[in-house]
Amino acid sequence: MNDPALSEGRIGLYSAASQTARFTDVRVDDLRVSTPVVYRFSFLTSRFKNFSDHLSSFAGNVWRADVSSATNIAPLIAAAVPPAALLTDRETRACDSLISHLPSTATAQPRSTVQVTRIEQSDQAVAFFVQSPEPLDWKRINLQVLRADLDSPVDARVLRKADGAGFFVVVPASNPPGSFLPPAPYRFTLTYRRNNRSIDSDSEIFSEAGNSAAEQATLDIPWQTL
Repeated sequence: MNDPALSEGRIGLYSAASQTARFTDVRVDDLRVSTPVVYRFSFLTSRFKNFSDHLSSFAGNVWRADVSSATNIAPLIAAAVPPAALLTDRETRACDSLISHLPSTATAQPRSTVQVTRIEQSDQAVAFFVQSPEPLDWKRINLQVLRADLDSPVDARVLRKADGAGFFVVVPASNPPGSFLPPAPYRFTLTYRRNNRSIDSDSEIFSEAGNSAAEQATLDIPWQTL
């Protein structure tokens, strides 16, 4: 429940007419995307050697999943933002809600590779759902979407999970779902900024063998699905 009238304060526990009341294991969670990290560790646990190796785990196969025609996903797609936008609660909640409308076969978290699923409603493609076995740091990532047949940029928007483990790519349209993907191969070009100081002056500079240049990875998305 959201109550905008309560913007600050403290929690309290109360028991009427019971002197023996006891309370244990009380926990308060801050679910905002902007919540500060309590602990930060500077070590790597990735199974991939770098960003390019991570994205190249995509095998080039695309799955297909259908959303019921009775489900109104237009308000969720309307929450999609440009890839460079900051992550917000509105976006991540819309992403989670859209995921909840997908069949379970499309939402199982991949264990070792990047996976792509094309989402359709009423036989019309409305989104690509990209899942990653490890989190993607969107503070350092830029995404460009191309229609491979035209070799031209697409005005794509994204809905990203708060944990970085998945995102939807949609293309704004006036049709009822609010997105339409014309049949064609697509190309996602993702750039990872090891040096992100131009965006965040306090961020760490990462490097590989002394190289802190940005990495670029490409996902070529065929139209044919499994």
